[in-house]
Amino acid sequence: MSTYRALARQYRSRHFGELVGQDVLVRTLTHAIEKGRLHHAYMFTGIRGTGKTSTARILAKAINYVGPNGDGKPTAGPTDDCPVCQAIGEDRHPDVIEIDAASNTGVDDVRQIIENVRYAPVSARYKVFIVDEVHMLSKAAFNALLKTLEEPPPHVVFMFATTEIRKVPVTILSRCQRFDLRRIETPVLLAHYKKIAEAEKLSIEDDALYLIARAADGSARDGLSLLDQAIAQAGSDKITAAMIRTMLGRGDAQSMTALFDAMMKGDAAAMLNIVGELHQNGAEPATLLDDLLDFVHFVTRVKVAPALADEPDLSATVREAAKKFANDFPLSTLSRVWQMLLKAVQEVAFAPQPQQALEMALIRTAFAAPLPPLEDLLKNSPQESATAPGAPAKNNFQSAPTTAPVARVAAVASQSIATPQGMAETAPVALAKGETIADFAALVALCDEKDPAIGADLYANVQLVKFQQGKIEFVVGRGAAKTLVPDLQKRLLEWTGQRWMIAVASSGGQPTLSQQAAAKKKDAIQAAYDDPAVKAFTNAFPSAKIIDFKSE
Repeated sequence: MSTYRALARQYRSRHFGELVGQDVLVRTLTHAIEKGRLHHAYMFTGIRGTGKTSTARILAKAINYVGPNGDGKPTAGPTDDCPVCQAIGEDRHPDVIEIDAASNTGVDDVRQIIENVRYAPVSARYKVFIVDEVHMLSKAAFNALLKTLEEPPPHVVFMFATTEIRKVPVTILSRCQRFDLRRIETPVLLAHYKKIAEAEKLSIEDDALYLIARAADGSARDGLSLLDQAIAQAGSDKITAAMIRTMLGRGDAQSMTALFDAMMKGDAAAMLNIVGELHQNGAEPATLLDDLLDFVHFVTRVKVAPALADEPDLSATVREAAKKFANDFPLSTLSRVWQMLLKAVQEVAFAPQPQQALEMALIRTAFAAPLPPLEDLLKNSPQESATAPGAPAKNNFQSAPTTAPVARVAAVASQSIATPQGMAETAPVALAKGETIADFAALVALCDEKDPAIGADLYANVQLVKFQQGKIEFVVGRGAAKTLVPDLQKRLLEWTGQRWMIAVASSGGQPTLSQQAAAKKKDAIQAAYDDPAVKAFTNAFPSAKIIDFKSE
């Protein structure tokens, strides 16, 4: 009785024309072979199941092709009629040596390669060394390989494959031609699996193949392993989408759209019923959450780019539901739901009871999803309702030309408050000699422009007692510079051409400008809480607080 070969091995690519989803790689290597511009070392990298080792074997056959009569030249086409290529494909040619770096990691293993490099090929045109999972080599092994890899004999070609390109030293990478194999797109995988299903004469639904292609996540081998599993599960029956969903632990499209609808409406009871039913049918919590995240992501994409809803590889149920939900919900709500579900991924992964963690996360999301967007809170607030469009706001605060509550709070709280630097809200002073200084605030602004160190001291550490042109009296705090008074006198003489009298008092000064600004800020924030627009916001979000503001 013949031994069954898995689909992933049976349908492994044999020449460049059979490589799936790697058009750029195929085109580049084809041109190199046709023009005879072969490199001495190649590095193939990408996720599992995209064809790295297969590409190395195909390239080894292509450059050693001699044809059925032994007089052929290297080719990028089919190589099935070549005895050398047939031996390479069956892993029995002495000149194509395949090494597993995961089990041959040391210097001694690399030393054997270096010793074999010196000998000419037995019967092939090139001696080829294929090193799989090359990132597993030790640091010493990589170093031992460097010199040989840089200047190998003309009859030697190295081919490396790895899924962890970042673990390969740059000294190795710089000596190789690097090819990044792309993650294979779902439509390409779907077409590939359809061909295999037809060749195997399988009775399988298109939706079932789509679920397998989607679950493959860009890996041709992973999808073929799932197809093998589905064939074994179905036996002689037809492979249906429902069967694949049960096998993968996924929910169907209708259940997913119903779950999303119930969650967005805040209907926790209906949502839990759907989740419980899916769980009873074999849906895994982590997989169900992943599917829900995918659906939210797709709805959001349709919201910003409606043409994406017409992607042909999606089921009609998903496309129509995405269009409807994209029209029903604002972008801010979809983004909020996405963030909350994304946070739940780690909770479900590490929870002792994943199903409970999933349900709690969905309840939390269902509570937040129906909350109105921030812009609607402002539009529907009493303040906005009492004000005609375009009319000035009827309150005691400065209105801001915006519909965002946060910006409104900033405008409300910023009236009559000092700037973030603490200086008065006036333009910087550029004083000419002989020009007068109106008050202490103007003096601080002048110092802030001309000598920021003195300006900062006056703002934070000086309590004014009396001020007039040419004469100042103040209390100096402990944090002030010891040379503040003479430095200020010197600077004022330079700036105004007048000698100023500065007296230092022991008490009786006003609060510092910094203290005055802090008090005004506190009062303004408290006043902002009384604004109707802010009240509407804090009523919807009781834990929200005004912690700062900026001047418009």
